[in-house]
Amino acid sequence: MMNDDEIWAAIDDERRRTADLLGQLSDDEWAQPSLCAGWTVRDVAAHLTLQQLTVGDIIRMVLRHPGSLNSMISASARRRATRPTDRLIADLRAMIGGCVHQSGVEAGAQ
Repeated sequence: MMNDDEIWAAIDDERRRTADLLGQLSDDEWAQPSLCAGWTVRDVAAHLTLQQLTVGDIIRMVLRHPGSLNSMISASARRRATRPTDRLIADLRAMIGGCVHQSGVEAGAQ
């Protein structure tokens, strides 16, 4: 079984590899449908960066997109997907080394 440090190292490795892969894609490839129905590669990349949102950002998301959690996440990812490609890649790279759970709570924080 992996300890927390090993898990976060594996997550960082995946983030790095994903950012490297995204950096090699053409504009046409960013616009291609992903394996997630109705989502482009760009939408999925933007979705991966939603973990960077602050509590204030999340509150604004809830107010801006009332309804189900899935519709809020989808709308927020698509909105974030309008960012330039290099910004999305930089946002993903900025997450490397960050041990923050989706709830926004740093790993190990109590």
